[in-house]
Amino acid sequence: MTPKNQLTGAWRAAHAPVAGVPRWARIAAYAIPFTVLPAGLWRLPVAFRDDVGLGGRRVPMLAALIPATLHATVLTVAWTTAFARIFAGVTMGGTPLPGNFPTQRGAGEAAIFYACYLPLLLWGPLLAAVAYAYRRRRRGGYDT
Repeated sequence: MTPKNQLTGAWRAAHAPVAGVPRWARIAAYAIPFTVLPAGLWRLPVAFRDDVGLGGRRVPMLAALIPATLHATVLTVAWTTAFARIFAGVTMGGTPLPGNFPTQRGAGEAAIFYACYLPLLLWGPLLAAVAYAYRRRRRGGYDT
């Protein structure tokens, strides 16, 4: 087997959906990276592996569901609050945004800022949707 074939096979195995996952949940899971990608384009990229688990054993449902739900809530509240403050023209501390803040430096920089950071508003809700689908699938709520 060639290295290319090995890579292709590994890619397909790592990204094959688990039986019983509804189409909408799969799409939501695939959309999550695109909500945070624009904000991280200028940062050092980090790769996440799909095959992380407990030595090939199934992860206990609550061990996945509790952190996912907690993070979905925190992300939703944090990013909504941050953008509400930015739209109001103030920092999180309540002081006016500095003149060198991207939204204050002209329409071009503001447009780039919003294009890169507004998708973060979807991160929490999409994570919540995927957590819900995971719980429902693990409890046998979807037809396979």
